[in-house]
Amino acid sequence: MELLLCFLLGVLLGVLAGLLPGVHVNNLTPWILLLVTSLGLSPLSGAAALVSMAVVQTFTSYIPSTFLGVPDEGTALSILPTHRMVLEGRGYLAVRLTTRGCLSGLLLGSLLALPLAPTFGGVYSLLRPVMGWILLSVVILMVVSEGSPRRMAWGLLVFLLSGLLGLLTLDMGGEVLMPLLSGLFGMSVLLESLATRGRLPEQREEGEEPSPSLSPLLSGVGAGIFTGFLPGIGPAEGTVLSQLVTRSRDTRDFLLSVSAVNMVKVLFSFVALFAIGRPRSGAAVAVGELLQVGGGELLFLLGVALLAGALSSLLTPALGRMFCSFLPRVPYRALGIFTLLLILSLTLLLCGPSGLPLLLTATAIGLIPARVGVRRSHAMGVILLPCTLYFLGLRSL
Repeated sequence: MELLLCFLLGVLLGVLAGLLPGVHVNNLTPWILLLVTSLGLSPLSGAAALVSMAVVQTFTSYIPSTFLGVPDEGTALSILPTHRMVLEGRGYLAVRLTTRGCLSGLLLGSLLALPLAPTFGGVYSLLRPVMGWILLSVVILMVVSEGSPRRMAWGLLVFLLSGLLGLLTLDMGGEVLMPLLSGLFGMSVLLESLATRGRLPEQREEGEEPSPSLSPLLSGVGAGIFTGFLPGIGPAEGTVLSQLVTRSRDTRDFLLSVSAVNMVKVLFSFVALFAIGRPRSGAAVAVGELLQVGGGELLFLLGVALLAGALSSLLTPALGRMFCSFLPRVPYRALGIFTLLLILSLTLLLCGPSGLPLLLTATAIGLIPARVGVRRSHAMGVILLPCTLYFLGLRSL
């Protein structure tokens, strides 16, 4: 009974962390640890709460990013395609696509975890010295894939501007990623939409089925594994890598891929505890404090993750349907202004007054890609450039 209650507590906290902008798994993790120690709960129960919370948050976080345009690191790149689908009346399909991507990534990742885990130590030792050059190659491919010299120049400029912003601000600590990502991928998209929209169309709940494409899922799982056990590499970098592998411009393929990367990244942050003895997320750090993760414990964590994923695959579309039925009744301009005020309020709450210049600067940079016709993913330079320089030994994290 204790184990079940802790699992359900993790599910509830995961829903809250996913739906409430500014609330993150890392903010709630210390409270779970405090609950475990103060009530004398078993370490396995605490681990179940932590894993279920992380998995459920990953599923449900796509709802506010889709309908409100408020991103976190894992959902930032999905903002533009999902927002476009909402404006076309296909917001529910976007939620179903990301749910399918998360669930498929979780299933494939769990199948691969046990056979791959013993190889991670050697692969980690092999890749760690050349990680900087791998990331530099990814950056070059991102820019070159724009095609024409003009688009390549603009793509490089967006990457460098956002990267410089990251270099100047990420060392400030705290929650600076919130205004940075909200400006680059949230505010900029909302401002463009507010200029042209009066009311959201009715959101269709039936009709199109999510694409069954295997290629974006496989590339997403591969990129998620890659980012899951390497330090400093987030889901955004994994998504860019996955895009470069598939070369697909299809929105459905992209959403399947980005959600699979995000989910597998979360899953393998726990697998890394067993494989290389190093956690790769705040929740994984907490699990490592509760448990010595061996083969049996890893199977338990995978089982909890799969159960949480199955429950999330039912919860997330239901929550998405609620958003779909409510939002078209609200004037789009009012909804957009509310979201902009929400982002401003969260910035002030999490970063203080110093966060506003970061938000405005990031928004100005985020407006460039649509104006010049290049991919918005170049703005992930805000994280990618500092990480690349770190792995090249040119800066510290």
